[in-house]
Amino acid sequence: MKKKMLMTTAAAMMMTAAMSLPAFAGQWQSDATGWWWQNDDGSYPANCWQWLDGNQDGIAECYYFDGTGYMLADTITPDGYQVDGNGAWIMNGAVQTQAAGGAGQQGQDAQGTDTQGQSQSGVYADDYSGIYSVPYYDVSGNVESYHEVTLTYDGASNSIVYSDPAAGYSATFTYFGAGLNGWTAFELVSTEEKSSIFFSAPGVMEAYGWDDFVSVQRK
Repeated sequence: MKKKMLMTTAAAMMMTAAMSLPAFAGQWQSDATGWWWQNDDGSYPANCWQWLDGNQDGIAECYYFDGTGYMLADTITPDGYQVDGNGAWIMNGAVQTQAAGGAGQQGQDAQGTDTQGQSQSGVYADDYSGIYSVPYYDVSGNVESYHEVTLTYDGASNSIVYSDPAAGYSATFTYFGAGLNGWTAFELVSTEEKSSIFFSAPGVMEAYGWDDFVSVQRK
């Protein structure tokens, strides 16, 4: 690979996190070793996920780049997610997409449908907004119930409103950066409470379990 300047990102993984970054302008480059994404300023992503709209169709796919900046393809990424032969992140065989423009782009998806983070097409307005079915446990550590929790991301303030109607709880969490396990973290700090929300991939929240974290994918 040509000698290039590494791009640093505060949200670098998670999925790194960020996969909290918008789809970047740039273009695909390749050599005998593989493919990488070169931004317009000459930098390139490394050791992170990136939403990219390489064919400029208004829909971005998510790709993982290794420590030298090369895209991984047809494999499992270091954080345990699957990418297809083209390098795009897939779940249950389906390529995961979002409207090009990146995290915090609220209002419409790629089909122009009003959303709160999700559309029936599977295109999300950002990496966090949506409905998550979060487990609640009894004193023995057994799942007692699931709460339908709604997360709403605000790009202007880089924060998430966490709303759990069943528990009568609502709070605003502010972006922190890479936290536990390299996951993207949002923190709530107040005089009464200190807590965090973690994301290990776009639309995958790491909920507090009985003795570990539980991955919860948005609906």
